Amino acid sequence: MIVLRALVWYAAIFSFAYSVYFHLSDQQLPEGILSDGPLPAWDSGVSFKSVRVDPTLELSVAMAGPEDAERVIIFVHGFPDMKVSWKPHVGYFANRGYRVMAFDTRGNGGSQPTGDGGYLSLDMVIRDITGLIDATNCQGKEVYLVCHDWGAVPAWGVAVNAPTKITGLISYSVPHPHLYMTYNLETMPMALRKIWYFLYWGATTPLGLWKSQRNDFGWFKSFIWGTSEPGTFSRAEVDELVDNMRARDDQMFSWYQMGFRWMVEFLLPVESPFGTVWSGPRPAKVPVLQLFGAGDAYISQEMAIPGVRSEYIPAGSHTI
Repeated sequence: MIVLRALVWYAAIFSFAYSVYFHLSDQQLPEGILSDGPLPAWDSGVSFKSVRVDPTLELSVAMAGPEDAERVIIFVHGFPDMKVSWKPHVGYFANRGYRVMAFDTRGNGGSQPTGDGGYLSLDMVIRDITGLIDATNCQGKEVYLVCHDWGAVPAWGVAVNAPTKITGLISYSVPHPHLYMTYNLETMPMALRKIWYFLYWGATTPLGLWKSQRNDFGWFKSFIWGTSEPGTFSRAEVDELVDNMRARDDQMFSWYQMGFRWMVEFLLPVESPFGTVWSGPRPAKVPVLQLFGAGDAYISQEMAIPGVRSEYIPAGSHTI
């Protein structure tokens, strides 16, 4: 416990110092990262619906492929992405006979904002996915979740806590959340270089929001797209996502606030969807494929679950 307390204090001090540096600096997206290509179009067979997943929430969903297909793929985007980030994937799999859905997570794009002052919890975002599965009559079908970044957290939650809802999970760039926490705890203090922003954005939301607005989300552009391979994203794609951040800036930090609470809960003897440092991990109960980019600046390949199929993309970054 003495070592654990020391690590927590070290994390707090390091994160505070790094946050001061970040707050006083003015990051911008490096030149040459984005291409000048046009905004990708949705496949002509895609339709859009608002789907009520619980009495208080409707999600904006892009749908394609045969409605009677026995195999369903649901794409779950990360932060600060939206369902538009899955445009090429939706058309590709729909044209191969799958029923495909990509949705805006709550508070993003066309989905309704989160109530209760933007409060999010792991249980809420997990229920959003299971609610979508139920509301679109996927019961009895093969349902595969394909997820990335923050979208992987609730998707792993379904694989762990509601495995009867899905057939399998494909996770881009994010390992089992318990393993993610454990690895970072065991590799302190070096891990702080990759997780300090959880503490900054989660604990100082008003300050972080002011900082983001002050330089028009320049840090987000640098942090998120600046580490991708040149040409992975076009300027038009990034502008579309940044427009969403401007419109929903009161909602977007909810994910980091949730992540901050999750970090604290991981160190406490409490109930958690993925387990804690005290209880150990709660395993996924469906087949899992883990995908990692060799150049991922935020996730280490050592976080992959031993014995679970993993693929490594040599030229990939956090965005594969």
